Amino acid sequence: MTKSITSALVGIALADQHRQGLDQNVGELLAPHLSANADPRLRRVTVRQLLTMTAGLAGDDASQGGDNQAWTGMLQSHNWLRHILSQRLVSKPGTEFAYSSASSHLLSAIVTETTGQSTLAYARAKLFRPLGIRADRALVQPIRTWPPSPAQLRTYEQAPVAWDTDPQGYQIGFSWLKLPARDLAKFGYLYLNGGR
Repeated sequence: MTKSITSALVGIALADQHRQGLDQNVGELLAPHLSANADPRLRRVTVRQLLTMTAGLAGDDASQGGDNQAWTGMLQSHNWLRHILSQRLVSKPGTEFAYSSASSHLLSAIVTETTGQSTLAYARAKLFRPLGIRADRALVQPIRTWPPSPAQLRTYEQAPVAWDTDPQGYQIGFSWLKLPARDLAKFGYLYLNGGR
């Protein structure tokens, strides 16, 4: 569900002209986070490829050809974006699908970088409020250690609305958005009605 909302926000940002198009690349949009020794192909990965999970990044699940070490390494690193952007691509961008939470996290960072506000703030203004979803008092806590502490998990579980962040403060683009079921139904209804 979080991935779907993240991708919707990418589309809204495009419609609001915060981005030039789906073919803008990571090298343009996340340049400050790329290291000098990053896989040169990663710089050319497009927003479209991130959205369709054809960026060439390793998938989440080793049993399906993914890389559990890259996934766990991201969660345990102190800088998730830098970790993702330092990975070698496992396939040529645009050629193979791999279910990639890392792709969705990069999309959340792109929403933040291009709109100048957190993904949650942009969601509140452009998606949640128009749908009548109340997220003004959403719990936001950074996940700095993996797994999160029992106290952090309890706090999250008790919150009616939450969207945690990575250690740098980017909303987690692949998970950890928590909304009441009725609000999730509003989002589904939006899609059922062709965006109305």
